[in-house]
Amino acid sequence: MIPDPSATTRHQPLDVPPVSSRASLSGLMPYRFRLFYLLCRLYIGDCHKRSPLRSCARPDQSGSQIHDALMAHAFCFHRGLDWGGAVGEAHYAQHKSLSCLLGIVPPQRRGSWCLLPAYYREQLTAHEKLSASSSWDGLLSKLDRLMGLNLLPTTSSLSVESIFSPDFLAHLRNACPVRKVSYAGRNVVIHMRRGDITPDLHPDRFIPNHVYEAIIRSLISTLGSSIKITVHSQSKSAEPFSSLEALGVHLKLDASMHDAWTDMITADVLVLSKSSFSYVPALYNPNIVIYQPFWHAPLPPWISLAHPQWDDLLHSLHHTLLPIGGRSS
Repeated sequence: MIPDPSATTRHQPLDVPPVSSRASLSGLMPYRFRLFYLLCRLYIGDCHKRSPLRSCARPDQSGSQIHDALMAHAFCFHRGLDWGGAVGEAHYAQHKSLSCLLGIVPPQRRGSWCLLPAYYREQLTAHEKLSASSSWDGLLSKLDRLMGLNLLPTTSSLSVESIFSPDFLAHLRNACPVRKVSYAGRNVVIHMRRGDITPDLHPDRFIPNHVYEAIIRSLISTLGSSIKITVHSQSKSAEPFSSLEALGVHLKLDASMHDAWTDMITADVLVLSKSSFSYVPALYNPNIVIYQPFWHAPLPPWISLAHPQWDDLLHSLHHTLLPIGGRSS
């Protein structure tokens, strides 16, 4: 079943101390030891066919945990290093099951992890708490030159476009056992994040029904009334779903994550919520992805609902993909 993430932590991909406080810089010390350990692993591995590097599994459930693992995987992929998966016991069975669904290295319960969060996680420069530290840049630049590595280039290497590059996305999609289908413009899947997300709790992430109703009407107008619209959500919701059912959508409440992600990966059109739960399968979807702005940036091909003419972009992309059966995955 889709988990109720009421006990989870908001997915904030960087944990970099601010530069304004001397005390906060002392927080770099544990990272320096971990950094030294990582560089030793890389150096020793270079002499012995490089052992795989691992990341620390996040304590979050579902999407956030896999999202973090994919960023660690991308870090290694772009640098010709082997990624050995995540290490941690949090939600282990679910983490392993979803990793197998996507065709990525499954996690380990125990073992050493090497990659530091600030190395591989998307830099969210728009967030006041997640600005990169100049102290980090100086330290890493010196060690990069010492080891001949390119751990954290100054050219925005941790932007979403660089992390989830076309080459890496092709690598992920080719390894994924879920088979994508050619674009037909008929199968629409929408994710509505509910559960612990309410107008009172996390109001910045709550998207009310009337927004989805407007999206659904635009989809029907653009793609035709014969389209099938599936809405994945949770039965625990601050608003009833009756107004959406009146528009003819098929509700899937509390479906298994396996079923939900399979539907999202294979959709002709996937509408995201402000959640890694739908962001992750969107990375595997080669067709049309409609993005709702939140702290994780969209991939360049995605259509953002913040664009005033997003429905015109949808219309244009739909008629571009329809004759050729979709993008190459």
